[in-house]
Amino acid sequence: MKSKLSVLFVMLCIVALSCSKDKDNPSTPKADFSAVAGDWKGFASADVDIFNITGRGTVVAIADNKVNSNTLNSGTLLLYIRNQGSATTTYHQVPYTDAILGTVGQSELAASGISLLITKNPATADRGKISLRGIIIPSGKSIPSSINAANYTEVASFLGIN
Repeated sequence: MKSKLSVLFVMLCIVALSCSKDKDNPSTPKADFSAVAGDWKGFASADVDIFNITGRGTVVAIADNKVNSNTLNSGTLLLYIRNQGSATTTYHQVPYTDAILGTVGQSELAASGISLLITKNPATADRGKISLRGIIIPSGKSIPSSINAANYTEVASFLGIN
């Protein structure tokens, strides 16, 4: 009888340890709301205009029918830049500074999409590697403090987006 109980106990331990993480585990929270996530818009795409304004810098105007002033609806706007270099892909929450774009800062929403002010006009070769994504968190909702809002991967996991 003891050996049967021992075998049963060992089997229960194996099953318990081999189970995957529960999706509802509080250590990996998931949003209880739906955010509006725009598509990644490449700086070299037809949806993007890049032009200089004397005395202000370079403006990146991105047409986006998902993330714009009409869809903001008093929510919170999060902007992320993705740089798909030859070896790695990096993500940065706006505002930030890097060697290709300089200081990426002031942004505005219009009915047509997003405008972003940068201090360097990226070279044509670099434009194909860089893209922007806007995410709108609905009014009254927020990213919990356990999620680093500057870390795109954590935010995307929390919101259930790619």
